[in-house]
Amino acid sequence: MNLSVILRMPYSQRILPNYTYEDWVHWEGRWELIDGIPIAVYSTSEPLHQRITGNICIVMHNTLKKSKCKKYLTYPSIDYKVSDNTVLEPDVLFVRGEIEKEYLDFPPAIAIEVSSVQFYGTDIQNMIFMRIKAFLII
Repeated sequence: MNLSVILRMPYSQRILPNYTYEDWVHWEGRWELIDGIPIAVYSTSEPLHQRITGNICIVMHNTLKKSKCKKYLTYPSIDYKVSDNTVLEPDVLFVRGEIEKEYLDFPPAIAIEVSSVQFYGTDIQNMIFMRIKAFLII
């Protein structure tokens, strides 16, 4: 891209980073990547959050086990690579089939995010970025 094209771009587009999955894997700490922009992930180690997430996984797992459904699996807190520049980590993923890579690289059937009042808006935006048919924010 030549300088004249860059100078015609809106200022915000000139200064925003555009990181990729390959950059993201080397970062320390917990980050999500949305359209190339890093977003710090708040800690989910609070006991209430962990208890709710764990209970959701148990209920989903037991329901699948009773139904003898072998096509779907439940995964807690695994990275979902939506595209080369978008990587998210929902609290629970309900997936058709096994994840064979270090991350999910196909849309989940359902994504669940245990949210708080302060992060509710961000969590909704993240679910939209996942490009999935069904999501639940608790």
